Amino acid sequence: MPYCVLCGVRLKDSNNRCPLCGTPVILPDQYSGKAGNNELPLKRDEPRESFDRDLWVKLVSIILAVPILLTLAIDYFVGTGISWSIYVLTALALVWVWCVSPFLVRRNIFPLWFALDTAALSGFLFFIERLSNTGNWFIPLAFPLLIFTSALIFSIVFLFRKKIIRQLQKPAILLLIIGLLCLFIELIVDRYKYDGYQPGWSFLVAIPCSAFAVILLILQRRQWIVEELKYWFRI
Repeated sequence: MPYCVLCGVRLKDSNNRCPLCGTPVILPDQYSGKAGNNELPLKRDEPRESFDRDLWVKLVSIILAVPILLTLAIDYFVGTGISWSIYVLTALALVWVWCVSPFLVRRNIFPLWFALDTAALSGFLFFIERLSNTGNWFIPLAFPLLIFTSALIFSIVFLFRKKIIRQLQKPAILLLIIGLLCLFIELIVDRYKYDGYQPGWSFLVAIPCSAFAVILLILQRRQWIVEELKYWFRI
């Protein structure tokens, strides 16, 4: 048995209007033909994307193309040829990848554009090593630091987006990652410079970070403490 959509009064099948408020009664089998003022639309409007991805890619490309062309022209006509402008060109190419990689596909696939950004930065550092002739530092130093840092950042974003961690667990995880990153940085730098490992300053960072992280994880188990902190810090 139908009900009035305005006042909720139970209606008879023969009622064309609500006997209480006078609202027209339209049953589901009556939605045929053209939609009137009180009928549902026959065609659902598809939501339009508010951000124009194609326009963004074109604007970024044009904006970055201007300094690239100016730099090449100045280096070629004022200098002795193409030399220092290559550094500017590769840096702006890296900026272009970072700006447009999230918008190259219709869906915002975070692992895809994050992998593109990491690969672009890796290629940029490798190119700088080859141009500068300052020794072989990319493979033993820059590459492991880049991969490890990227893996940590990806893990943080993944945990936050999936809401696997919550409230005080978030700063706890950040503190643990900071301590772990410092330990890894010192390890890679020492192996590159001294061909060994001499633990030092990284432990001074990792120990307090780990201690505060453990405290936060313990406090997370006390819900009333979490609620008090949210109240005081307006979270």
